[in-house]
Amino acid sequence: MKLLKPKKFKIKKIIKDQKTIRVIEKGENFDFFFQRNYIINNHNINNFSGFHAHKKLYQLVFCIRGKVEIVLDDKISSFSYELDNPDFAVIIPPGYWRILKLSKNSIVSVLASSVFHRNDYIKNYDKLKNHKKIDFNGVEECNNILKNKFINLLDSSLTENQLVLGKSVDKFEKKFSTFINSKFSISCGNGHDAILLILRALNISKNHEVLVPSNSFIASALAVTNAGADVKFVDCNSENYGVCIDDIKKKITKKTKALIVVHLYGIPDNIKKLVEFCRKNKIYLIEDSSQAHGAKVGPKKIGNFGIASAFSFYPTKNLGALGDGGCITTNSSKLYSKLKALRNYGKNENSNFKFLGVNSRLDSIQAEFLIQKLKYIENWNTKRSNIANCYFEGLKNINEIVLPSYSKNVKPVWHIFPIRCLTKRNQLINYLRNYGIKTAIHYEIPIHKTNVYKSKLKLSNSERNGKQLISLPMHPFLSKKDINYITSKINKFYKK
Repeated sequence: MKLLKPKKFKIKKIIKDQKTIRVIEKGENFDFFFQRNYIINNHNINNFSGFHAHKKLYQLVFCIRGKVEIVLDDKISSFSYELDNPDFAVIIPPGYWRILKLSKNSIVSVLASSVFHRNDYIKNYDKLKNHKKIDFNGVEECNNILKNKFINLLDSSLTENQLVLGKSVDKFEKKFSTFINSKFSISCGNGHDAILLILRALNISKNHEVLVPSNSFIASALAVTNAGADVKFVDCNSENYGVCIDDIKKKITKKTKALIVVHLYGIPDNIKKLVEFCRKNKIYLIEDSSQAHGAKVGPKKIGNFGIASAFSFYPTKNLGALGDGGCITTNSSKLYSKLKALRNYGKNENSNFKFLGVNSRLDSIQAEFLIQKLKYIENWNTKRSNIANCYFEGLKNINEIVLPSYSKNVKPVWHIFPIRCLTKRNQLINYLRNYGIKTAIHYEIPIHKTNVYKSKLKLSNSERNGKQLISLPMHPFLSKKDINYITSKINKFYKK
């Protein structure tokens, strides 16, 4: 649970046999662990404590005896609470300047979410505004929501002792197929392996070529190389980040066996034209959907347009595990059987080693975690869409910025919200960092220019994007207030 504002709540009270027991339970009113407890005992008529803020620490305060007044301030809003008995407690999140006024002979207990860290303190009130922190991908918030369930699932998995594949993996695969609306899902070790397994299942190897967009993560190309085939890099188009159809028409040869289309940033590519292109040229269309869990073109979800689709469950993805993980979706029963064997050393259902396979299996604990997260993915994707709309509205009047574009019949899931800065990209990054806004640069060096591939190709759009793109914070736990804060800072920067 990511608590953005302070909160006062009633402590559970049990009265039995002339005894009163007060219970504070993790999970009902708060969802963070405590690692430290300290007690303040005031002997003076009035005493003040606090006069600082914390960058990361959560605190829970309750009054055992006497009275304490708590005043909190984050330079935007302020809160005031009074505790004069043990029946209530106040949660103080990070980023709030706190002053505690204690009455004579009062006793206050404080539970802290972490051990003492000197660098976590903000002791200058004027510097408080510069310590507003907006996380980039929200992984911690996503996992905190489900932390208690994860702990219980871990205990259950250890008791059942099915730690690789097993019932949990089967259950997840069926649920993921239902989510994507595909006939089959085959889980594996990671997103790279998902692509590699598809290529091997299609017998794509030496003396074959595969078209791969250069403005992507290197895993798309490495899987082709590791399968033994040749990578043929293609450019993205000038309007958005999808593959340039004119360029793939120039690059296709008699050796070309497949096109890997990457639904970059969670924005579906121009998939219908690419399906038609691959059909006419009798090559396979393979979807890299690692950033597009739940994205749609019309009523159809990404992961159903090609012969097979690769997904990654890396922790930062829209659907992320607590480690690595991947999956393949397909509507081909023949391909399904082969992929299932290939991921497990090439062993088929009769325990015969029919293929030269690999060891790329999802463990049952990650499968259980992913099953829980699947319950939230649609809601989280909707929140991402609302956040993207706020970005579009807040940045629409800045001439120095190019916002992402997509077709009307497309429903992105916004794994990343990228903007192209025509001027002063690095200065903007530093400016936002000073205001606690984390950003990132994705694919600054296109794959064809990395040390691994060192191509002499000139792919102008991919190279331009690498020099201009910034990824803004994007995750379901950003508030409208956060987005307004970010967009106001960007507007202010360019107005200067």
